[in-house]
Amino acid sequence: MSQPNLSEEERVAVAQLIRHHIDADRHPFAPSLRPLKSALSKLDDPTAPPSQDSQSNASRRSRAALRGWWTHVLVVALIGLIFATVLALLFSYLGSVISKLTVPTI
Repeated sequence: MSQPNLSEEERVAVAQLIRHHIDADRHPFAPSLRPLKSALSKLDDPTAPPSQDSQSNASRRSRAALRGWWTHVLVVALIGLIFATVLALLFSYLGSVISKLTVPTI
């Protein structure tokens, strides 16, 4: 198969599109991405420095996962705090109602 005649601008655009697709994929090491990575290695300029996009996207995904985990922990803690506050108010109210009741003495 012959090399397509692409201008430098077209080659860069195709490489950016492939790189964006790989970086946006949820599973960056999936076997289905191998042909794209192979094509990207052929399109990329060998003298260009390696892109930091994939590393930054991977760290962004891990930070997002961590942020999601902490969000769940905070929501559960907040629900527990609200529940404890409601119970404390309920028992306080019941205590005041019970203390106002008069017990007839015989």
